[in-house]
Amino acid sequence: MIISTNLDDLHTGKPCAVALGAFDGLHRGHRVLMDRLLTVAAAQELCSMVFTFDPHPDVILHPDKPLPLLMTKGEKEEVLDAWGVDAIHYQDFDEEFHTMAPERFIDFLVSGLDTKVVIAGYDYRFGYRGQGDTDTLVSGCRKRGIEAIIISPVHIDGTIVSSTKIRRALAEGDIGHANHMLGYPYAIHGVVSTGRSRGRTLGFPTANIMMDDTEKMLPAGGVYITQASWEDEQYHAITNVGVNPTFEHDHIVRVETHIPRFSGELYGKKMEIRFLARLRDEKVFDSRDALIAQIQRDLASFEKFVYKKKDM
Repeated sequence: MIISTNLDDLHTGKPCAVALGAFDGLHRGHRVLMDRLLTVAAAQELCSMVFTFDPHPDVILHPDKPLPLLMTKGEKEEVLDAWGVDAIHYQDFDEEFHTMAPERFIDFLVSGLDTKVVIAGYDYRFGYRGQGDTDTLVSGCRKRGIEAIIISPVHIDGTIVSSTKIRRALAEGDIGHANHMLGYPYAIHGVVSTGRSRGRTLGFPTANIMMDDTEKMLPAGGVYITQASWEDEQYHAITNVGVNPTFEHDHIVRVETHIPRFSGELYGKKMEIRFLARLRDEKVFDSRDALIAQIQRDLASFEKFVYKKKDM
């Protein structure tokens, strides 16, 4: 797959079908759009290209409201490559693009990328202050002799799938709904680092995960059933996301994963944590014994979940 940040160095060898959007999370709605992109590109012998911005426009437009991302650039590229997309172009969202009129943006697509087909979601907006919408895109493309395809919203459980709604579900700890809209378990990546060994002293050692990308969103604080993967290993696990209020008072959010029945050394390992289900909120316990009793209840719930999965 071709990855481009400079149009002068972008050589696809043929005209393009171009998908427009931020595509944060590459959820089920995005998958429908990408399937259409690939179908059209194959039928017309075009290069299938994703055109997106870096950084995300909201980072520039709303610097006072940091946008938690659902997917890193590396994760996005890996998924799009696996789906069969030919190229990604990351356009710098600079002052020129920030203030670009909608009609000029369409001209840029046609001339700069040799575009023959444009594909966008139903809510796509572009141009200065979002002045351009899908009607603008369709009419502008028609005037320039190219095709514009608008993808209808995808509904899951009666709601339209969107990155915003997935972020909201994660912020509420509703990992089941978030995963359903994504079409896969939400995941984070990081390196196992040295912690305070608090879990080990309680009899439940944990791997402390130092996240690779601090801009990526964490689910709401709480205890989750997860899947921990590193190298060729994969285990079900229990992961706590939070500030560990029983013992810590620094309010630093930590990700700590306990892998039942695992006794190997994990320090320095690159690990992926996939969130499967939520067990409970994070709590403050009156005593060490009360915390241990709760962890044992968590383990019992964990065992039921894992064995149910194996029986399915």
